[in-house]
Amino acid sequence: MSSTAGLSTSSHTNSVNRNPNKLSRTRSKAASVLSKRPTHECFGSIVTVEVGPEKRSFAIHKDLLCFYSDYFRAAFNGSFKEAAEGKISLPDCDAKIFYIFNGFLYTRELCSEAGKTGLELSSTTLSELWVFGDVHLVPALQNLAIDCLIGRIQTLGSLLNTKIPYIYRRTVAGSPLRRMAVDWVSDNQGTVAFTWVA
Repeated sequence: MSSTAGLSTSSHTNSVNRNPNKLSRTRSKAASVLSKRPTHECFGSIVTVEVGPEKRSFAIHKDLLCFYSDYFRAAFNGSFKEAAEGKISLPDCDAKIFYIFNGFLYTRELCSEAGKTGLELSSTTLSELWVFGDVHLVPALQNLAIDCLIGRIQTLGSLLNTKIPYIYRRTVAGSPLRRMAVDWVSDNQGTVAFTWVA
């Protein structure tokens, strides 16, 4: 099952300025669509990303990581210690989600360690991938994750109800994932428990 179907339908090339006093859009340098491909120059030096409390280590081509992510571009090309050491730690990140992201960098597909791909991934995993992409400024990952999530909703007719509070807490007003969740809740109001609303 192809995880790239429908990619031309969305493009979220702007990232949100997370300053609560000033919500604005800034132009992203990261690739937002899979039609934009990394060049052979992206496969030079290697950096290390330690993920989760267990510090699972991932060795990744630095320029490939920076091609897809403004977050990692700033960390590895700025005057931060991560740039000097060639190493970054993401202690709050889920290693299972980062594993999928790491694979995405090289294959431009979503595949879990269990071998599930694209629409086979759970709504929970796809939501977490979108949020990871939002936090780490990876618009192409966000686009693919939300396209797969929409495909799951259209194919299976349901979104994981327990993920709605997670989506709402982890996204800003107006974000595509939050808008999709709100639309889904309004379309399925008779089947969603609203006890999580504060």
